[in-house]
Amino acid sequence: MKGMKRITTLLLAGSMALTFSACVRNDRIDTDGSDIEESSEEITGTSEEVLKWCESDRFYLYGHEIVFGETTVQELYDITDCCVFYDFDETYTQKIYFTIDDLVDIPCCRIFPTEKAKESEVASAFIYIQRPEGYFHQDYPLKEGIIYGISFKPNTASLWGDNISFDVPLTMTPEELIENSGEPVRCEYGMYGYHAGGKKYEDHMFEFDEKGRLVEFTIQKITWG
Repeated sequence: MKGMKRITTLLLAGSMALTFSACVRNDRIDTDGSDIEESSEEITGTSEEVLKWCESDRFYLYGHEIVFGETTVQELYDITDCCVFYDFDETYTQKIYFTIDDLVDIPCCRIFPTEKAKESEVASAFIYIQRPEGYFHQDYPLKEGIIYGISFKPNTASLWGDNISFDVPLTMTPEELIENSGEPVRCEYGMYGYHAGGKKYEDHMFEFDEKGRLVEFTIQKITWG
């Protein structure tokens, strides 16, 4: 009949496989009854494995991925020159500063959100550096060093804006950490330590204050031992 919609239902029986896709239809009907716009959006289901925060092995700086055990000091420096490289003298009372081309042994590194922030270490993040492959207990060019970890204080995040981010949420609670990553191998004085990837080292550490707020965390990928 004119003006009526016909609905046809097809039933498949027997051993035939039934394949279907679910779609959401959004039809807008004009006042005169005519169909003036139709859109379709397919719904797909995904089941991705949940990332354990205690196994994160990277962070993101100015939109670049820093992968522990892979990214070099030179690559880090190319992303941001707001870096300070140093070590201490024999008495540990005075800092010795390095340039990217210096030969070093076990250098320290801090990165800052701005040049002005270098005046204080409050807003800095500590970067862990290891020797590149082929160097054993000998000095090496700093630029060839390998980034293997970072320590970060969430209360400095506002100073960084969107320029730094992590797979680790900065507002987690101890309960959420355990729910995501399981029981820690160390749990005392607000410190929760994990052996990431089943290694023997306590290379992921999360520190909470008395109110259960995350105040600092260290994530590393130990590639020796």
